[in-house]
Parts: sequence; C-alpha cells; structure tokens
Amino acid sequence: MTSRAREGVMVVSVFGRVLLPRTEVFSDWISAEVGDRWAEPVLLDCTGMTYINSAGLREILTFARRSAEHGGRFALFGLVRSVRRTFEVVGFDQMLDIHESADEALDAILRSEPPGA
Repeated sequence: MTSRAREGVMVVSVFGRVLLPRTEVFSDWISAEVGDRWAEPVLLDCTGMTYINSAGLREILTFARRSAEHGGRFALFGLVRSVRRTFEVVGFDQMLDIHESADEALDAILRSEPPGA
C-alpha cells in the first residue's frame, strides 16, 4: 500500500489480495494515512488489487462511511474485472462511487459536493 497526493486529493493505492488477516493491516494503514483528515477527498486506487473478500469489502465500506460522516468524499477506481464483479454481486457498485480510471475518479471527486453541503 502506498499513498500520494494528486491535485489536493489523497490517493491510496492497494496491491494484492485484501482478505483476512490482512484486513486489519489494511484498516490500520489507511487510518494512519488519513489520520484526522477524513473531511478531505480520498481516492482508493484499486488497479493493483487482485482479490477481495467480505472482510475487505467491509473495511472499504467502513472507510466510505467514515469519510461521509466527516463531510469528506471517497471514491474508488481501477477495479480489475474479478474484483469489480465481487463489488457488483454484493451491491457495493450501487453504494460506492466507483470509476474506471484515476482521471475519471479525480474529476468526479473534485466536482462533487461533500455530503451535507
């Protein structure tokens, strides 16, 4: 996992398989990276994610909700076909802001209004 800033947006990149017991490391790492900046926009770069199970899905939904609770914006991009299918099967594609590319996600998150605005 890595993080970087792009046009004032934190971009967190995830690589490999997101499943137990790694979800605790995933959760702790993202929480440490975001710190107290949940009100700022965050993009989750999933281009390197090869697999996700229900525990990983739960963590991503938790991050999205935490961001929304603080008035932030949260989006994902670059899901490989198998990972995207997992999101679709459980309905997360309807609950989360998911985009094909980094540019599309960045444009959407910069144009969107924070929750409650």
